[in-house]
Amino acid sequence: MLKTDKTTSLTGLSTIDGVSAMSFNANIDQNGSGSTFSANVQDQDLYAKNRVECRKDKDDFEKEMYKIQDALIDEQKETVE
Repeated sequence: MLKTDKTTSLTGLSTIDGVSAMSFNANIDQNGSGSTFSANVQDQDLYAKNRVECRKDKDDFEKEMYKIQDALIDEQKETVE
């Protein structure tokens, strides 16, 4: 039996002068209750020299992910009520 799930996918890049230092990926399930998040360093030297900016970008990405997740959870609550 086939079971499918709808997810929201979010990707992001932390770039320094047009070069990718880090990449970010998130998948959030349809009701917002489950999610995966990953951050990967693309250029170790670039990241090391710009880690404060890269970490800020990571924090900003996570805030966006949580914003989407919260909206999906709120949408589910409205559907149930």
